[in-house]
Amino acid sequence: MFYLILLLLLTFLVLTALLWGGTRLIQTALYEGVEGDLYWRAPAAAGALTAYVGLWALLNYAATEPGQTELPYDNLFNFTTEKVSERPVSEFWALRGDVQIGKYTKRDLPGSPPRHEYRGEDGQLWQAARTRDVDTIVIREGKEKNPVKFKAVPGQGRYVEEGGRRYLEEEGFGRITTPRGGGSWFRVLLNVLHFVVWFVVLWLLLRFQWAHALGLAAALWLVMTFVVPYIFHAAADAKAAKAAPAQTSQVPPASRSISSTYISG
Repeated sequence: MFYLILLLLLTFLVLTALLWGGTRLIQTALYEGVEGDLYWRAPAAAGALTAYVGLWALLNYAATEPGQTELPYDNLFNFTTEKVSERPVSEFWALRGDVQIGKYTKRDLPGSPPRHEYRGEDGQLWQAARTRDVDTIVIREGKEKNPVKFKAVPGQGRYVEEGGRRYLEEEGFGRITTPRGGGSWFRVLLNVLHFVVWFVVLWLLLRFQWAHALGLAAALWLVMTFVVPYIFHAAADAKAAKAAPAQTSQVPPASRSISSTYISG
């Protein structure tokens, strides 16, 4: 978190210098005189922009899951409509109807980039194309290890969560994909408001004519759009660092064998 605060402080100082020097230069060239009181107007504009970026970073901090590298609220150029889990599931159970075929456990493979495979208790390798003969995949999730069923969708090569929208695909099997759904509008809104803040501070605080403020806001918003992800990742990394000691101190629960009651539930 200290690194994030340091980045925001640096952002404020850089923006203050940029807005103070840039305003003097541009207004000298375009207008008859330079707006007075820049000694407080430029820091005020930089403070408003830094506060908004800081709020955006905190939203990413709150929404980021430990170990997640993809930002929940990224800029428009990194915008995606789906979220793929960073970590593959560690184990699952394959069912045909109500009959358990086997339990499969993840094994990491050597080499780069990281790869993995799933093998049954008898050493049999799991083939992702098993949607033809496997009806259901059962995964335990959360601290309580609650069973979640993923049903095979014929002809689509995927297993879709029963009663939900998440799914597992044959390609890259093991990572759960979650459609972002209605939250997409909020990510777009954050990016739009970022542009609005630029326009408002240039127009009302630094006293550019609205047409000039609009053009400058578009240019500066575009530049800043490629800078803010570094700040957001600092927020996400701060949460990951905070979660790491807690995770290492926990003892993983003992594995339990699947039962017929568990399957039907």
